[in-house]
Amino acid sequence: MGSKPDTATDLARSRHRTRVPEEFAHISFLPLASLRSLTDELGLTADGRAEFAPGSFEDARVSSRSADAVMSVDALQYAPDKTKALAEIARILRPGGRFAFVAFELDADPIAGFPVWQDPVGDYRPLLEQTGFDVLRYEEIPNWQAQVAAGFGAIVDQREDLEAELGEAAAGAIVLEASITLQLQPYRGHVLVLATRS
Repeated sequence: MGSKPDTATDLARSRHRTRVPEEFAHISFLPLASLRSLTDELGLTADGRAEFAPGSFEDARVSSRSADAVMSVDALQYAPDKTKALAEIARILRPGGRFAFVAFELDADPIAGFPVWQDPVGDYRPLLEQTGFDVLRYEEIPNWQAQVAAGFGAIVDQREDLEAELGEAAAGAIVLEASITLQLQPYRGHVLVLATRS
C-alpha cells in the first residue's frame, strides 16, 4: 500500500525469485499506465489477477475484511492523516491479518508548515493500538541515518540524470524533498513494524 516506484520496479525485476500470490492488491503512487506495465511484466494482467482503481491511504477502495496482509514501504509517513490511514488498513484486513511496514518517524518541530509531511508521527505504536492493532515487532532499522544521507545525497548529485529520465517537474520535486530532508533532518527514526489486526 503506497509503495514507492522503485519498490514496484524491484518486485517486477525479481519475478524469477518471487512467487506472486494468487490474489493481491498493490496500492501505489505510480500512474495507472506504469502499474499496468508492471503487472503485464509480472504476468498478472491477462488472467485477471490484477485490477486498477484510484484510491488513497484513507480510501483504498478495497472490500472490508478482504486481505490477509498489507505491506507499505516508506510511504506511510506521507499519508495526510495517519489515524485514518491506519483505520482504513484495519478495515480491509481480516481479523488476525498482518500489517507490515517500514516508515520514518518524524520530528514535528523542524517540519512545521511543510505540506510534504502532514500529521507527523514520532511513534506509530499508540496509533496502531488506537486503530485496532496489536504490535508484534517495532524495530529501528540499523544505520538508517547514514542510508538516508547517502540516498538523498545521491538524488541531489544526480539531478540532471533524474531530469532526463523523469522530466524537470518530477525530478525537481524529488530533489527538493531530498534537499529539505538533508537540511532539516526531520526524521527521528526509521522503523520496521509488524502488527496484527485484533
